[in-house]
Amino acid sequence: MADNALAPRSKNALAPRNHPAKDLLRETAEFPQYGELVEYLTSRRMLPPVKQTYYSGSEGEFSYGLGLPATGVVEAGRPSTLIHELTHAAQRQMGLQYHGLKKKSKLSPEEQQFMSAYEKLLYTPGEMFGRKPEITSSKTAWAMDPEWAKKNVGYRSTGSELQAFGMGSTVSPNTFNPAPLHVDPTYGTEFQVLLDLANRAQKLQPFTPGR
Repeated sequence: MADNALAPRSKNALAPRNHPAKDLLRETAEFPQYGELVEYLTSRRMLPPVKQTYYSGSEGEFSYGLGLPATGVVEAGRPSTLIHELTHAAQRQMGLQYHGLKKKSKLSPEEQQFMSAYEKLLYTPGEMFGRKPEITSSKTAWAMDPEWAKKNVGYRSTGSELQAFGMGSTVSPNTFNPAPLHVDPTYGTEFQVLLDLANRAQKLQPFTPGR
């Protein structure tokens, strides 16, 4: 696939194995994490189509932007990679959901819970720019292993990738690009909690495209 400068891409390489798309979806559907991601993305009418990866290994990516569907597109070659990339799709929707709720004058308890968790785990208002990596959403990884976090600050130890690798590792161990002990399980668990809260809040306010 040709690079599109206007379509942010997230790549993940885990282990070489390819599946036809239908077989990949069928296999991944055996894991509850897949159902949770699909439920959330579907509730926002933003479940991306999945394409079989054609990379030599099992790289995957979530792409969105000019020339692509509003949902974005996921390419993956194995269940853990598909979970990883759907996590990125969900992260994007959570950001849109959060900023949409910021505009509301009155929030339900469920919406307040989601916003509080989002700010705690991902984003603190007023601290978007000029922050050091160790005080962003990757702060847990920095606390666990600062040397590893510093070495991998360009990709693997960023907050979005920590969550995506964490979710992927709940399906199969990540031996290709591993993290220190407890990092992936911690971030996978954190994201599942946030996903549950986002889902609860979303159910109170059905998503309408263009709103």
